[in-house]
Amino acid sequence: MRSGRKTRGRPRWFRFTQRQLWWFGLLACALAILYLAGVHLGPALRAAQGHGVRGRWVATQLVCGRRDGCDWIGEFVLPNGKVQLPRVLYTGRETSVHVGWTRPALNSGGGDEVYPLHGSNRWVHDVIGVIGAGVVIVILAWLSVRARLRRRRQRRAFAGVA
Repeated sequence: MRSGRKTRGRPRWFRFTQRQLWWFGLLACALAILYLAGVHLGPALRAAQGHGVRGRWVATQLVCGRRDGCDWIGEFVLPNGKVQLPRVLYTGRETSVHVGWTRPALNSGGGDEVYPLHGSNRWVHDVIGVIGAGVVIVILAWLSVRARLRRRRQRRAFAGVA
């Protein structure tokens, strides 16, 4: 049979079970969370320690439509007045933000985020994301190895019977 023909309703090259598709989906989600949380963890920890370039954040636009509500996007401006980052998120918790609102901020290397001078708890969320995704990846790897060992034992037992 050629690889393009269908067998049992599916193309021959597409022989994944539903369990395998779930496994691949979970692995992809865990890897994405690990990457996204890991990228922001270093800058968030540096900001929590007060390390980074000092400047100010100026609110320019309210962006809505995400599941978690609305976020203010703004510019990170250096003390000399030069705009260093044109579209960044301020991670501090502020209630009365409006266009033109200014707050002292730190740029600690997180390309799309700046932090309050006193730091923020943003790093806690990143640590939880890294640990959670790491645990999911380890569990998926363990389940995969366990299934392979079980199949190998079944093959050996079947070969020994025949």
